This record gives sequence, structure tokens and C-alpha cells, in this order.
Amino acid sequence: MYKHQYDQDGAFGKVRLSCCQFSADLLPCDRCYQAGWSQVNHLYHIDRDAHEAESYCIVYSVKGKGRFRLNGKLYEAEADCIGILEPGIPQETWVEEGESWEFYFMHLMGDNCNNIFQYIIKRYGHLIKVSKGTMQLIAKKIEALLRTEYTYFKFEVFVVQVISDILLEILKDVNEVYDDQIQSANELVNDVISYIYENYGSSVTLKEMSAKLYVSEEHMIRIFKKEIGMTPYHFLKRFRLKKACELLIYSQKSTKEVAQEVGYSSVGGFVSQFKQEYQVTPVEYRQSYSVYR
Repeated sequence: MYKHQYDQDGAFGKVRLSCCQFSADLLPCDRCYQAGWSQVNHLYHIDRDAHEAESYCIVYSVKGKGRFRLNGKLYEAEADCIGILEPGIPQETWVEEGESWEFYFMHLMGDNCNNIFQYIIKRYGHLIKVSKGTMQLIAKKIEALLRTEYTYFKFEVFVVQVISDILLEILKDVNEVYDDQIQSANELVNDVISYIYENYGSSVTLKEMSAKLYVSEEHMIRIFKKEIGMTPYHFLKRFRLKKACELLIYSQKSTKEVAQEVGYSSVGGFVSQFKQEYQVTPVEYRQSYSVYR
């Protein structure tokens, strides 16, 4: 029922479809079995079992918000997002009441598109953000497809070219968008580390650190942990204890002086964390490694 329910305008909204017809074995290329444009409301709802999802359904979100669920996981597609719905898994697509959603879509099959989509899914997930320029290009390509009348072979070659252009543009854009995010994340991590190196000897709080770096505390912690594998607090603690080890080895300062120099206001807290990290007290560590023995 779902295959024909939205083939023409209805209470759910508006739709335009292309005439993507292919001869069975005409071209050993990627194929588009349906493409179109839709502007829908909360009456739009597609639910497909795994065996019904025979091709990739690629959704290019233009305006508003739509939702889709893959294997039970929820995704929200807003403007300039592309949803990749894989074949062979349960899929559900809908719009919440009071909302609307405008999008283009294509049902694709072929080795090339499978390789590209699997690469994107494994690296970035089923919902990706692209630039407005890429969305405009995709809209232009699909609009050309919707306006083109079917002519045997000539139309099929044109469709293959459209698919190729769109796939390459998505691949190029998604790498640029997410590489920029990675670079931005790396810059934030470097800023946090630099701040710790410069201020570890004083009272450092994550709230103060995030304020100095003009980011939220939650965002700073999340990005730092993702890139480094520990929170900024644990990185700070380890760095302080490492500096304490150097002072215990190369100076004759008391345990209290060492604790204060590396940023601890409580000697008891310093000794407790030191023993937790190195399984010995600062005094025992000094007795084993000090150059002044």
C-alpha cells in the first residue's frame, strides 16, 4: 500500500515524481527506481519492513523537519540534512503533528552508490549535514530529472549521470564539513591543554576554563573526552601529579610546598590522589627516586 499511497497529491501534502524506468539489464550502473519532491504534513507516514526496503532511500531535507527511525533508532532531519535509509532494515518515516516537511528523495541501487553510502554511514552515520551549496546543486539536479521526459536509453544515461554527480558532490562536501569539525575540535583540545599547562599551579575549575575559551563546559568536556579519551579534569590531575613527581625528584621542597606549587590547596587531597595514581605516597616516591639521596 505504501508504494502507491503517496504517488499523487492528497491530504498528506503534495508530491512530484520522475519517470525513472529502466530496462532490466541495459546498464551495469547505479540506478534510480524513483525520485521526487514532497511537501507533507503529519498525515504523511511510511512504515517498511526489512524485506520491503529493497533499495537505498536517500532523503534530502529542504525545509521543516521530518523524522525517520532505522532499527529502532530515531533521527530528526532538518534543513540541509541528508538521511540515508539502508535497504534490508526496518524503516519508518513521518512528520509530527503541527509540523511540515519539504524534501527531495531518490531510491537508488548499484555497487557504486552502495560503496559510497556504506563509507559515509560508517564514518558519519545515517544522517549527515551538508552545505547549502550542495543542497542547491542536488535540488537543481533532481528538478532537471523531474522535468525530463522519458526517452529510451537517452533518459537512462541522463539518470546515471545525475546519480553520479549527486553522489560525488555529497562525498566531497561531507568530507569538507566533517573535516572542518574535526579541525575545530582539535583546536579546542589544544586550547584546553595549553590552558592547563599555563595554569595548573593555580586553582583551576572547568567552569573558569570553559569561560576563558568561550565554550560551554558540557561541550568542552564532550569534545576533549572524545579526542583524548579522558575529561579535562583527569588530564589536569595527571599533569599536576606528573609535575609533582619532577619536584619530588629534582628539588628538596616539602610535600606541602610541592602540593601548593602544582595547584593543590589541601595536602591531604594531594597525598591521596598521588597514592591512588602511583600506589606510593609522595615521601615514599621521593625516597625511591630523589637525586638528593
